[in-house]
Amino acid sequence: MNDIPAQGLRHVTVVVGDARATAQKYASVHGTTEWKVRRYDAARLRDATTHGFFANHEYLTATGVVAAKSGPVTFVLVQPLGGWTTYHEFLNTRGEGIHSICVALVTPDELSSLRSWLAERGVEVAQSACRDDAVDTYAFDTREKLGGFYVEVLAPRSADWESRERADEVWNFAATTADEPLMLLGGIGHFGVVVPDLIAAVRNYAELFGISDFTFRNWRNAPGSLDRPTYLGRPVEHAYFTTIITPARGLSFEVIQPTLGPSHYKEDFLQAIGPGIHHINSGMIDDAGSWEAVRDRMAGVGAPVVMSGGILENFLDFYYLDTRRALAGYVTEVTVPGSNFAKGRPNVPFAMVADLSRPVPNEHAVPAMVR
Repeated sequence: MNDIPAQGLRHVTVVVGDARATAQKYASVHGTTEWKVRRYDAARLRDATTHGFFANHEYLTATGVVAAKSGPVTFVLVQPLGGWTTYHEFLNTRGEGIHSICVALVTPDELSSLRSWLAERGVEVAQSACRDDAVDTYAFDTREKLGGFYVEVLAPRSADWESRERADEVWNFAATTADEPLMLLGGIGHFGVVVPDLIAAVRNYAELFGISDFTFRNWRNAPGSLDRPTYLGRPVEHAYFTTIITPARGLSFEVIQPTLGPSHYKEDFLQAIGPGIHHINSGMIDDAGSWEAVRDRMAGVGAPVVMSGGILENFLDFYYLDTRRALAGYVTEVTVPGSNFAKGRPNVPFAMVADLSRPVPNEHAVPAMVR
C-alpha cells in the first residue's frame, strides 16, 4: 500500500442534530424523498472503537440518493444518539456539517496494509466498527493532514453485505414535498476545503493520495482573475490561494487558503470553527434566468448568496448559497456562464505549477555552513 486507494465518491457523511428534519430539507431542496433509516447500537455493532479505545456507539443513519445531473450522489445523514463517537464530537465542537467522505471498498488484507501505511504517516484510526457482521467501516483521522475531515474506507465481509445491512424503516416525504425541487443538484464538482496553509496541506494530499503535480492560483481583484467579487452582498477587496486536487474520477478537492480581506471562507468558517469542508460545488446552471429562479427560491428558505463574483474576465460567474441551515452545515457553490462564456476559457497567466515528485534528500536539504 503506497497511498489511500481512492476509487471515487461512494458517499458523503453529514452529521446532523435531527436526521428526520434534515432529510425533509433535502427532499425539499434536492428532491430526495426516500431515505433508508438504520439505528445502530451494541446489538448491530461489533468491535466498535473510538480514537484507539473500545467504545459504545449509538447513532441513527438516514441514507438518501440525490438524483444529480451528473449521476446519483449518496448522502448519509448521521444523528448521534449516545456513547462515544466522532460523530458526537463533531456535532459538539463544530456543529452540523460534512464529517467524512467514503472513498473506497477494500479487502480485509488491503485494509490491514492501509492501516499500517497510514499509521507510519501519523494517520490513526479515529473510529471503526463491524456493522451487522457484514462490513467493517474505518474512519481515518485525516483532519490535521487534509483539512478538518475524515476519510472513510469500507471492507465488506461478503458479497451480499449491502443487503445484510437491513433498514429499520423508510422515510418517504413525497406526499409533503413539492413536485419541483428548489435546487436540482448538478453533482459534486468538488469539495471546497478551507485551510490556514495551502502548501502544508498540499504536501499531505501528495503523500496520502500519491499525487505529484499541482497548479496553484492566487484569485484576487485583478484583470483575468476575479471580477466584481462580493461578500455578504457588498463589493469586497479580497484574495485566496487555491489548487484543485483530483485523486480519482468523480472525487475532487479545491483546497483554499484565504489570504487578503474578508471572505466567507475566513470570517464565517476558518475563524469560526477551523479547517474543514466549507462547500460543495454543485456544477453549472445553464443560464442567468434559471439561476435567478434558483436564487430567489433558495433565499425564500433562508439560503441567500453570501459570496459571489466572476472569474477570468467574465468567463464564469460563481455564487455561494448559505445552505448551512437549509441543508446541514455546508455552503453550496453554483456557477453560471458569464458574459464572455461563448468566447471560450481564456489562459490563466497567474498560475503556478509545482512538481512534488522530486524531494530533496535530507543530506542535501541545507547547505553546509561556510566558515
